[in-house]
Amino acid sequence: DSWLVDKKFAGGHPLYGPRPGLEEYVPLVPLQKPQLVYATRNPRAITRWREQLRQALELAVAGAQPLIYDRPWWKITEDPCEVFDACQELIDHPGTVVTYDTETTGLKPFLNDKIVFMMLRWTDAAGQPKALGWPWDYRATDKPADADPELKFEDSPMLPYLEQLSPFILEALARSQLRGHNLTFDLLFSIATISGGLAYLDRLCESFKEDTWHMRYALRQ
Repeated sequence: DSWLVDKKFAGGHPLYGPRPGLEEYVPLVPLQKPQLVYATRNPRAITRWREQLRQALELAVAGAQPLIYDRPWWKITEDPCEVFDACQELIDHPGTVVTYDTETTGLKPFLNDKIVFMMLRWTDAAGQPKALGWPWDYRATDKPADADPELKFEDSPMLPYLEQLSPFILEALARSQLRGHNLTFDLLFSIATISGGLAYLDRLCESFKEDTWHMRYALRQ
């Protein structure tokens, strides 16, 4: 995709055509650098790389239908009652496999970074998929000094309910089988920044079951 940022192709590419607009789908195909491939002097690796390159060029010319990543059960809410109901459902069904993720203001909860958004994904007792995300702890005064002055910063709609929701969120996490990507990071922030989280240290560590970040390295090894 490097031609997209190359000024000499501002008017389009002789093979790929005009530059795509914001509404157009752009498939990206990762390929290893040819220098590294040919440096292996491995005929099998070189042949496989050349075949991948051929397929990528064919895809660039023929195009591809975009995958549908949106799902009807995905929901973002600002209603604390919905968050409570979701947590209560997980509390009432211990052992549910739950994918957990957070968005934070940084990487270090011990330097006052905090969770600003939470997300849960699970399959309910009836076999129906569910996913819920909600804003968490941020304030209009958190606006960075170098932020675009045109951007409007507001308080999180959940601020008045943080203390009420925190024990239910922690209990729901503790009773579930948690999985995620770099889940250690999310649990660290949950323990350190959610009110009462430190008391859940042992239980949240026990609920930690699958981490795709760890699995990535295990696969490589």
